[in-house]
Amino acid sequence: MAADAPVGLRPGAVRVEALRGRAAFDRVYREGRRVGGPVAVLVVRAGGGSGVRAGIAVGRAAGRAVARNRLRRRLREAFRSLAGRMRPGFDVVIVARPEAARRPFAALVDDLETLLRRAEVLGPGGEAAAGEGS
Repeated sequence: MAADAPVGLRPGAVRVEALRGRAAFDRVYREGRRVGGPVAVLVVRAGGGSGVRAGIAVGRAAGRAVARNRLRRRLREAFRSLAGRMRPGFDVVIVARPEAARRPFAALVDDLETLLRRAEVLGPGGEAAAGEGS
């Protein structure tokens, strides 16, 4: 493992951290750009950090607490699965739509990948965009 790669993170992967606190969410909602899709709306703001900070908002329309928490966990894992291809320096809020609770996990990952690419958080193709000229 490379000396500069954090423990448990493969070289080239972007660290995903939690977006915490109402003020952080409000800043992303106020200053961010919205990208909508069938399972979620992404609100993306250039944060300038060395990783990606992500927050997930799931409304009551997605079901009772157990269903909302399950959807939150599934979205978090889908987001993490794409971390190796993300460009650093973004704050992302994923606002789940009720349809997301009914989607198979693979479709959820595909839909989230499409949204992240449209928001220019993901690099084109299979590699991170940090070294590519897009």
